[in-house]
Amino acid sequence: MDLRMPILDGVTATRRISAAGPLPRVLVLTTSDTDEEAFAALQAGASGFLLKSAPPDDLLNAIRVVAGGDAVVVAP
Repeated sequence: MDLRMPILDGVTATRRISAAGPLPRVLVLTTSDTDEEAFAALQAGASGFLLKSAPPDDLLNAIRVVAGGDAVVVAP
């Protein structure tokens, strides 16, 4: 999920997806590197948060962790 989208912001989209049930899980992948936006995404129900600039291995690991039911935050 990206936080900055043209029609519906990612936090609102994450909140709506999360309200529907435990699946699917949401992993935020964004250029937004503020603590406030990370916290907002996690509060909305995201299971993970990392920057688009994260190395590919970090992204793959985050996908695996979130798909496995855990949470991951790679701090900005």
